[in-house]
Amino acid sequence: MMQSIAIIAFDQHAATTVAAVLLPRHRTPVLHTLTSDPQTILRFLQRLQRQHPVRCCYEAAPCGFALQRELAAHGIPCDLIAPALIPRRPGDRVKPTAATPASSRCSIAPMP
Repeated sequence: MMQSIAIIAFDQHAATTVAAVLLPRHRTPVLHTLTSDPQTILRFLQRLQRQHPVRCCYEAAPCGFALQRELAAHGIPCDLIAPALIPRRPGDRVKPTAATPASSRCSIAPMP
């Protein structure tokens, strides 16, 4: 039997990280504000993993690849999202908000 996956999209900044958590059979994500400390984020994900398998993503940004590498080292799947790789028509601009994470229309970036 296949198990449903919880999807977590991170919006990472220097001091805080917002986690948009979409649980199985839910239609809207729940937002959680965390500190950007990798150990805090890991504890948060480990709590979620007790109930559901998780899959994470976050936007490739100035904060770098540290979060992705830390999660991968602990066996948590995490994709880097590259919004610049999304093909768009000229003049078609989408500005994501906290309620609509950028990961909703992004492609996966290759790890360096």
